[in-house]
Amino acid sequence: MIIIRNNIDSHRQISEHFKAYELRCKCGKCDISLVDERFLECLEILRRVWGLPFTPTSVYRCQEHNRSLPNASAYSYHPRGQAGDLPLPPVELGKNAFIAYAMAIFPYCYIGDGFIHCDVRMP
Repeated sequence: MIIIRNNIDSHRQISEHFKAYELRCKCGKCDISLVDERFLECLEILRRVWGLPFTPTSVYRCQEHNRSLPNASAYSYHPRGQAGDLPLPPVELGKNAFIAYAMAIFPYCYIGDGFIHCDVRMP
C-alpha cells in the first residue's frame, strides 16, 4: 500500500505518469490517502497502452468523503485505494478504445456518465 501524506506529498511523483495530488482524496479534510500497488500498476499500464495523458477524477476516498457522495456504494473500493474513476475521451472512437483497453487491464470496470470506474477487486 502506498501512503500519501496529503499536505506534504502533493507533488510527489508516485509512479512514472502520476503525482500524488492526482490520486489523493479530494475532500480536503483527511491527512493521508492510500493507493494499492496493484491498482497503480494497472493505471500505469493503461496510461502506457493509451499513449496519452489522463487525470483520474477520483481514486482514493476517505470513508467520510465516500459516504457524502450520493451514488457511492457502502462497499466501494475507493476507500481501500483499489479503485479509480477515469474520464472518458470526448471523441466516440477514442472513448470506445479507452473503454476496451481499461476493461482488458483492470479486473473490474463499469461505465458511468462520462467516466469509467476501474478497480482491482479480487473474485
